[in-house]
Amino acid sequence: MTIFTVENLADAVRKGLDQTSEVGSSGEKLSWSKILDSPLNEEEAGETHRVLRRRLFVEGFYFFLSRCVWLLGKLFFRLRFEGRRNLHLREAHMICPNHLSYVDPFMISACLPFSTIRRMFYVGYSNYFQAGTLVGFLGSLIKVVPVDPDRNLRQALRLGAYGLKENLVLGIFPEGERSIDGTLKSFRKGPAILASELQIKVIPTAIIGTFEVWSRGSSRFRLHPVTIRFGTPLAAQPNESYDEFNLRLKSAVDLLLRGTS
Repeated sequence: MTIFTVENLADAVRKGLDQTSEVGSSGEKLSWSKILDSPLNEEEAGETHRVLRRRLFVEGFYFFLSRCVWLLGKLFFRLRFEGRRNLHLREAHMICPNHLSYVDPFMISACLPFSTIRRMFYVGYSNYFQAGTLVGFLGSLIKVVPVDPDRNLRQALRLGAYGLKENLVLGIFPEGERSIDGTLKSFRKGPAILASELQIKVIPTAIIGTFEVWSRGSSRFRLHPVTIRFGTPLAAQPNESYDEFNLRLKSAVDLLLRGTS
C-alpha cells in the first residue's frame, strides 16, 4: 500500500493489526511465536540498541522533567494518580492506557518511579519522530523506537518483543490512535499478542481528562482536571485467544474509566 496521508497510514495499521500471523518468504504461514523469535536485521538491531541503551544523564533528565510535569499538573490540572502500588513490577511488563491526547505519555510519566522510567520505552512511527525536530528530540528522550510505517505491525511487535526480552517496560496504546470523541475505542491485537506469546503482565491504565485538555484536531489547550488510574496487572491465561485477552484488557480499562475497579 502506498501511504500519502495519515489516513492511509491508519488504514494500513488497522489492516495489519487484524492479522494473527503472516506469510513467510517461502509461502508458509508463520505463527506470532516464530515472528517474535526471529532475529532483528542489522539496521533494526543498530537503531534499537541506540534508543534503548542506558544513558544515565538522559534518564535522569527525563525523570527531572517528569517531576516538573507532576508539579505543573498538580497546579494547573489538579492531577491525581490512583493505583500506583500496581507499578512496582520488577519483571518486564506493559503499561496499556486509553489514548485521548498528545499529552498522555507525559501525564503518565509524571508519577512513574525512576526504576520504571529508566526501563520505559515506546514504539512509534518513524515519520513522526524525525531527527532534528522537537518531536524527534522528545522521542529520543522517552525512548521511542522508530517503526517503518510501510511494515507496521510485524516490525513494531518484533521491536517491542526485543525490548521486553531485555526486561524493559513497554508503553503502548491498544487503541492505536487518539480518540476522536473521547470515548474508548476497539483495542488492536498487538498488546494481546505480546502478552500471550511472551507471558508478560499488562497494567491496564485509564486516562481521564486529557481529551478536554487538548483534544484531537484542536489547537486549543485548556485547563481541566486530569486523573490517571493504574489497575491490577493482567496475565494471559492458558489457551486464551488474543481476542479473549483483548476483551479482558479493554474491560479492565473501561472499569477504571468508570471508577469501579
